Formats: sequence, structure tokens, C-alpha cells
Amino acid sequence: CMSGSNSFSRSRGNIKSVVLATWAVTIAAGVADLTVTAAQDLPFEIGIHCQRGHKTHIPNQDDFFVLQREGWLLCGVADGHGQYGHEVSHFVQEHLPKSILSRFKPGLASADEWRTSAVGAFEDVVSKMKQDIPTKCQESGATASVVCLSRQEGGATSKLRTAHVGDSTVVYARKASADPSWEVRLVTRNHRPDREDEMRRIKQSNGEVVFSEHANQPPRLRVPSGDMAVSRAFGDIDAVEFGLSSEPEVEDENILEDKDEHLVLVCSDGVWDVFEPQEAVNMVAKFAADDSQRAAERLAAKSQSRWQQQGSAGVIDDITVILIRPKREAAPP
Repeated sequence: CMSGSNSFSRSRGNIKSVVLATWAVTIAAGVADLTVTAAQDLPFEIGIHCQRGHKTHIPNQDDFFVLQREGWLLCGVADGHGQYGHEVSHFVQEHLPKSILSRFKPGLASADEWRTSAVGAFEDVVSKMKQDIPTKCQESGATASVVCLSRQEGGATSKLRTAHVGDSTVVYARKASADPSWEVRLVTRNHRPDREDEMRRIKQSNGEVVFSEHANQPPRLRVPSGDMAVSRAFGDIDAVEFGLSSEPEVEDENILEDKDEHLVLVCSDGVWDVFEPQEAVNMVAKFAADDSQRAAERLAAKSQSRWQQQGSAGVIDDITVILIRPKREAAPP
């Protein structure tokens, strides 16, 4: 379990909320190397909050990881589903960052190297999962979204790279110095069975997409053990023959220029089912960058409140928020 200040992972309990302090963890080739790093030398402000929802007899199935060093940050959110979804998401949290960092040098590698490393790391985790928890990942799984932010020493930009399966959406927002409003962009596209390219793969596998008569119910991938609202995920081995994929989608990188303000939100669908991206950005942007922890907690609390107001048979989804704000250099006097 990777835990600490500017690097934090899972803790026990219903609420996992993090106050970031002064040291960082990096993992390469499965070996943890703890290095003391002054907080002021780390390039990104981070706020993290993860909490259990309200689903009878089901533990918190969300999980996450955050690792930060002087020139880069790697983080991810995993959202489990099914009877053993919490164990699958925790397996992803434990193994995916190690597998990525054994292949990839965040501050030095190219976009193509990120793509190759991410795809290889996802494949590696699926293989390990089949070996280590074969019965638990048969009919349970987890979505996952990974973000890598890196900057070169002395440079004036940061690079934002992602890889994901499922629907834990990554949102990027930019505000130019002369602009009062935030420009919001969906970095990842949710893997839904009715997305044109996803449906094509499902049909090629002789799978079926089922459409609901109710407008508020999403289309689902037909699987004998239980239909699925996502078309890519870790685990769910019994659904692979019907078109489910665990191959990550790797979007084009975004360049973040230091002259502008930026923020990145990586959240489970416990947030995105009740918040539009622009609204979520506007809420957290009210807080200063160095108050990102309180901003993340506020977004999570408001998400829970909206689930309660919906009155969906008392169900509240698990909620995870990771908020990242690149630090800005002080302007010269």
C-alpha cells in the first residue's frame, strides 16, 4: 500500500480524505523508494477525497493512487462493480502504478512511449489478476482512469497524458490570464456500449447491446451473469467473449502553458452522474490552488447531497475526487 503525503493510496474506513504534506513515493519495478521531498519543490497542488456511498451490504468499491515527484505526478481512480468489485479496484490500485512506472519515465518519455507503456501496463495487470484472483474477477470488475502530468526542468509547460477504461472521466480546464471564465474539456470519452466504435467491436464479437425503455437507464452490454453499463473494464472475464475490452484508450496529450491557470479533475461516476463538468470546475475553481484539499471535499459533499436529493431508492454511489492544480511561478516584482 503506497501511502504518505504527496503520495497517498487507500486507507480503511468509509471516508478516505487526504491532507497533503511533505514527502513523495515513487515505485519502479515493484520496489518502493521513499524519498524526502520538500512540499514547495513539488510542482502540483493536490486535493483527494474518497468515500463510501450507500448501497446495502456493499463496501466502498472506489480506490485511487497518487504519486508525485519533483518533475511529475501519476494518479488514478478505479471504480469497482459486482460482488468483488472492491477487491478488483484495489488490485488495480496496487499493481497498475507499479506496472506503468516499470515501463515509463514520466519526465523524459515521448507521447508514443506513454501509449505503449500504458497499454502494456493494463495488459500486465489483467494477466496478474487472472492469476491471483481468478474467481473474483470472473463476474466482477473495475473501471480505471490514469493521469500523468510531467514537466521538463526549466521548461514553461507541463504535459497531460491519460489512459482509461470505463467511465471515471478526466476533465481538464484552462483559464487564460485575461479571461474570467474557465475553458473546460473532456479529456476522456466514456466507454459505453452504444458508442459507435464500441458497438462495432461488440457486434464483431457476436455480443448484443440492450436498450432500455426508460430514458434514464443507459444502454447495456448483454452478459449472462448481468448486463453491463460500460464496454471496457478490468476483470469481468466472463464478458470478454461478448465484446468487453480491457485495452485502454490513450488520448492525445495536452500541453499546459505556465502563463495560464489549469486544473484537472479525475473522478468516479459518483460525481459525474450528478455534476456537469463545467459546473464541477466552477465549484472547485472558487478555491485557491493551495486549498485544493478543501475544494475536493466540497465537490464530494455536494455530490453526495445531490444523490440524496434524487431519492433513488436511497442509493448513493461511491464518490472519489482527485483535483490537481499546477503551481504557478510568482510574478517578478
